[in-house]
Amino acid sequence: MSYVSEKDPDSRSDDENGSHVIGLALHGEGSEQRLAIVGGDQYTVLVFNVSSGECVSTKKFMAKWDRDLMNPRDVAFNQRGEIYVCDGDPCGIFVLDASCSYLRTFVQYGKGEGQFNEPWGLAFTPEGDLVVADSGNDRVQVLREDGT
Repeated sequence: MSYVSEKDPDSRSDDENGSHVIGLALHGEGSEQRLAIVGGDQYTVLVFNVSSGECVSTKKFMAKWDRDLMNPRDVAFNQRGEIYVCDGDPCGIFVLDASCSYLRTFVQYGKGEGQFNEPWGLAFTPEGDLVVADSGNDRVQVLREDGT
C-alpha cells in the first residue's frame, strides 16, 4: 500500500510530485494504527490510517502561532498519541494532538540543556522521555515530554 495525498496547490515546492517524505512514525495497533509523515517542502504533517490508507488528519504550518514550522525533520508519537514534530528552523519541537490540532511548542535556539540547533530526529523511550537528535550541537538530548 502507498500513502499519498494530493499536492497542495499552495505548496512552496516546485516538485510536481508534491512533498518529500523526511520523517515518519507509527502509533497504535490494528485498525486504529496511524502513520504520521512529515514532508519538508510543504511544511505539512499527514496522518494516515494504516489499514485503510485514508489520510485522517493534516496540519499545514504557516503563520498560525508565534513560530512557524519551516523545516520539519522528523515526527514521533508519545504514549498518548500526541504528535511531536522537530523543526530545524526555528530549532524546536511542535506538539499536536491526535487530530493534528496545535497543543504547544518548545522552541529555543542554543547550546544549553533543552535548547536546540537543528534538531533532526525524535524518538520516545519506553518510559515516555523524548529523545532528540540535536544535530547542530552534535549531541542527543533526553528530555521530558514538555521539553524540560
